[in-house]
Amino acid sequence: MAAQTQQTRLSGKKSFWGMRIVDQNTGRHIHEQSYKWYLDGTLRPLLFNRATIYGPYVKPGMRVLDVGCGAGFNALGMARLVGETGLIVAADIQQAALDELERRARKQDLFDVVYIHKCGETGLGVEGRYDFANAFWMLHETPDAKTFLRELFGLLKPGARLLVAEPRFHVSPEQFRAELEAARHAGFSIAARPRIRMSHAVILERPAIPIRKTQEPAHPANRLFVAN
Repeated sequence: MAAQTQQTRLSGKKSFWGMRIVDQNTGRHIHEQSYKWYLDGTLRPLLFNRATIYGPYVKPGMRVLDVGCGAGFNALGMARLVGETGLIVAADIQQAALDELERRARKQDLFDVVYIHKCGETGLGVEGRYDFANAFWMLHETPDAKTFLRELFGLLKPGARLLVAEPRFHVSPEQFRAELEAARHAGFSIAARPRIRMSHAVILERPAIPIRKTQEPAHPANRLFVAN
């Protein structure tokens, strides 16, 4: 989903989880779920409590960007946290996943809160500024993590935060440290290290713009004059 310099060529291979998509240019896997979206309805709710994961950071009225949203397991959970005054922009490159997300959002009466966005091959293509962003189990799938993180940095408001979670069974500690270094080069600082099952996880923050304090000149009305 980050910027690419060449046409993406994909090949598919069936696995237990559904169709396993491989970018032939980079060798990276893009995990397309099966049409039944089995995991979101059974295993994932048992492993990942969305209110616990996102509750400390996602508040009513916020604008949130969920990158690599898939069929919307996390996006719909965060939609309940932002409420009717908030907005979730759910972005993904897989049209089948976005179609399933739309079906779920309508069924759960959350469609007015969730804006569905299909990413292009040269970038996210998202506009606006956001209070929070989510990159859950997807950063390792981007062809260029540095470019991707710089793009996310530019989409966040000063002081806004980004949750990055990576699967421990697929991303080594060394790979995760390299991702954190790429985040540092993009301008992020580490704000917290939440504990999420089966995951390396970090909360990154776009530093707030410091406010320069200037000393107010003394006003005659604020001075104490003593008459002779």
